Amino acid sequence: MDGSRGSIMFPLRQCKILHLVRHAQGIHNVAAEKDHSAYLSEKYFDAHLTSLGWNQVDNLRRHVISSGLAKKIDLVITSPLLRTMQTAVESSVVMDL
Repeated sequence: MDGSRGSIMFPLRQCKILHLVRHAQGIHNVAAEKDHSAYLSEKYFDAHLTSLGWNQVDNLRRHVISSGLAKKIDLVITSPLLRTMQTAVESSVVMDL
């Protein structure tokens, strides 16, 4: 391997692509805009999504469908926190996982 830029070790069709997605807006994000210490509050540890967060999830779902990613996803992994599961499940609802 010569290490030159642009050299590909494996053809792209044989590689897996990893997409990292942050959860949509949760109630903890709104609380922290007013008081940054809210991020440390147990009250917001397992925060659910806000109305804006659900709109963000809808936009993500539309993007996943329109870009063709929905047909290419093999696996979705999420943390056990409610806001991350809501984002992952609802944005991938159209997929047959």
